Amino acid sequence: MNDFTNKPRLVELTVPLLNELFRRFDVTSQVVRSSELDVNHPGNPSEYLARLTAEFDGQYYLSGRRGYENYIEEDRFTDRDIEVIVQDWEPPHETGNVCSLDALFSAANPREYIR
Repeated sequence: MNDFTNKPRLVELTVPLLNELFRRFDVTSQVVRSSELDVNHPGNPSEYLARLTAEFDGQYYLSGRRGYENYIEEDRFTDRDIEVIVQDWEPPHETGNVCSLDALFSAANPREYIR
């Protein structure tokens, strides 16, 4: 049996990086790990995401197009009066593909890519 207790975890890099990006882009949202919440994972991704959204009294769940098409079951959300919104936009970046690091380090005004 593997012991992962002393192994580095990706989340230990991801959360501080995300917080730093939020700071640089003037995003005021707070990062909360799902493991900090008293929300059980029922084995169904849509049900779990709906439970997490409801935990924060969320009215909306923003999904990427691919996730929406592949596994989102809208009824899990609508049963809780949560509207599913699908992110369907093309970034106005020259190459057409932009991530936060592209915008941060190559754009004259990185904040213009945040909506």
